[in-house]
Amino acid sequence: MGVLAGIRDAGAFQQGEPGSEVLQEIRSMGDRVRILAGKHTMNAFTDTGLEETLRERGIDTGVLAGLSTSVCVDSTARMAYEKGFRVKILTDCIAGRTPIEDEIYCAEIFPMYAELLTSSELLESVGAAAPAA
Repeated sequence: MGVLAGIRDAGAFQQGEPGSEVLQEIRSMGDRVRILAGKHTMNAFTDTGLEETLRERGIDTGVLAGLSTSVCVDSTARMAYEKGFRVKILTDCIAGRTPIEDEIYCAEIFPMYAELLTSSELLESVGAAAPAA
């Protein structure tokens, strides 16, 4: 059984179900955040309007976080790179099926097409303070 079939059969990631709601911290950003529905493949570009939204807003760099390192994060990062976007991956904001998966992707695969940094490094680079622990 493939990953997408497993997700479908488990009924995971369903809009309106627990865990699918937008975090208050994100909602509080108002119009600065646009929610794109329709992701049903391993990368966030297919059938979501993501590329068009980024280009309309003049955005040339994508910062990625999420699950699963070797599936959705990798697929989205590669697609972004192939479409000409600069790609940054937050190493402390991704998770794979095993710690070894994360280690291999961060050491050997992601550096071929992405800049790796932590969320604290990203915040520092844009002059923002890291949230208190």
